Parts: sequence; structure tokens; C-alpha cells
Amino acid sequence: MFEKALEITPDHIPSIFHLGLMQHKNGELNEALNSFTSVLNGAGKNRLVFESRGLVYMDMKRYELAIEDFNQAIE
Repeated sequence: MFEKALEITPDHIPSIFHLGLMQHKNGELNEALNSFTSVLNGAGKNRLVFESRGLVYMDMKRYELAIEDFNQAIE
């Protein structure tokens, strides 16, 4: 449904964020990473988005990037 919403409004930040959550849950790690990065680029810094992207980085075993995002979430 988030993909359908994005067909209507491609830059709808909440839909991109929730799509990223579903992509992560489905193991689509590169797609989730792209979605969360798009949200950060479109909406600016957001604790939940940094945390979500950090979890994706952890699953990708890219721990240094995960720590960077978790630090951003804490700030």
C-alpha cells in the first residue's frame, strides 16, 4: 500500500519511511537503506529514521555506519 501511495505522491515522507520499515522486515536491506536515506534527505535529521537505518546497517554487518547513525539518533 505504501508503494501505491508513492505512485500518487512520490515524495510523501511518511510512506517512504514506512515502506523502508517493511522492506527491512522483508530482508530487502538495500531497498530499506535507500528508503531511509531518502527520508533523511527529504525531511532532515530524525531520531527514528537514524535508528531505523542503523538497524539496517547492523543487519548488513556494516557496524561503523550503524554506530554513526545511532550516535546521530542520540544527538
